Amino acid sequence: MQTILKSCAVFILSILFFQCDENDAKCDASKHRDKKYEVTAPVNASVGGLTYETELAGNQRIFRWYRSTSFVCIYDLVEIDVAVKTFDVYQTSDFNIQVREQHNIPITTNEIPMVPEQRLLLGVAQINLLPSFVVGSGSFDVVVEISFPTTGNADQDVLYLLGKVVSVAIYTKYSEN
Repeated sequence: MQTILKSCAVFILSILFFQCDENDAKCDASKHRDKKYEVTAPVNASVGGLTYETELAGNQRIFRWYRSTSFVCIYDLVEIDVAVKTFDVYQTSDFNIQVREQHNIPITTNEIPMVPEQRLLLGVAQINLLPSFVVGSGSFDVVVEISFPTTGNADQDVLYLLGKVVSVAIYTKYSEN
């Protein structure tokens, strides 16, 4: 009896987790996308395909840019490149930078380390969506956050940022589903 129950459970689970529909075909090379999103005046909202927001957290001013991407084929790796161009050679005392990719079901966050090269900070990552999305399409967000101690005045904080950062760019390579 237990053997029959185990067999039924395995059968039911395999049906649930290995369902096939037209979206589950392996990634179609004709649907490969290389996308570039760049904002050169970093405090313009929704310019260059990036969403921008700012907030105050304690004594830290946080500037955040992000891009959400949906309908991604889950069988290919997603490639993400991030570039933050600065006016001067980057010093960690100027500002902190955090870059991450996140996707849900369950919420998964992957930090993307940034490497300074003169007046450019570069980050590269490959993300596998398959563990989080078993069937159908996947989605992901790329988030760039720059923070520094606030001057106490939002306008002055914006001027500080504009004196440090030339542009924020996010490049993504993926296949659509």
